[in-house]
Amino acid sequence: MLRSFKNHVLEEVRKPTAEQISFVQRACGYPDLGADDGVGLVHIGDDGEAIREMMDCGGRLRKSHVDSFCLAHASHALESAVMQRWIYTGLVACLVVGGAMVFFFMKMRSNRPESRWVPIAIRSDITVEQKTEVVSAIEKYVKTDKTLQEVAAECDLKKQLGVATDDDAKRWLAERAFVRLGKLQNAQTSKELETVDIGVNGKRKEIDALNTSATKLGDKVRKMLDASVK
Repeated sequence: MLRSFKNHVLEEVRKPTAEQISFVQRACGYPDLGADDGVGLVHIGDDGEAIREMMDCGGRLRKSHVDSFCLAHASHALESAVMQRWIYTGLVACLVVGGAMVFFFMKMRSNRPESRWVPIAIRSDITVEQKTEVVSAIEKYVKTDKTLQEVAAECDLKKQLGVATDDDAKRWLAERAFVRLGKLQNAQTSKELETVDIGVNGKRKEIDALNTSATKLGDKVRKMLDASVK
């Protein structure tokens, strides 16, 4: 049976065909033929319209596939671009908010109230009225124009505060200088001492001016007290 099938096939191949056959080697090699899809043998006597319709249909399918791929690629690219834009926008927003928070924190810290003072010990056996008199006498001395002007000039508060004139520096000191009763614990004996505190109130950003002016006021008050005792 296999032998008869073989002979039958060979005979069919050996029989010359009565119909002319053309082989299309490349796309559009023959005006009425379409072979760019590798459809193989095309009989010239066949209906060319059917072939064109098939090729048109195939072309539409290929174009649809390409369009779908391009559309998907474009959609992915658009989504990536939008995502990148959101990421960049988020990063910029974080930087802006973070910078604003740091600036706000530094601003608050620099404007935080600060005080510097020099404690001067006084006798604990004197009466409250006497202590009040001592505080009033020292405060009167500190608030005089002469003392304020000398301290402002010797500490160069005009430069430290960045004000326009020496009078502005003196006015700043007059508004912030204070004298009050206080207490201080002796580090050696752990005994609590009563004191008169001579100091200056201000802000943290004025810390240098606070330190120098409070120290200078304390020195002047000590000299005044020493002179009054003598």
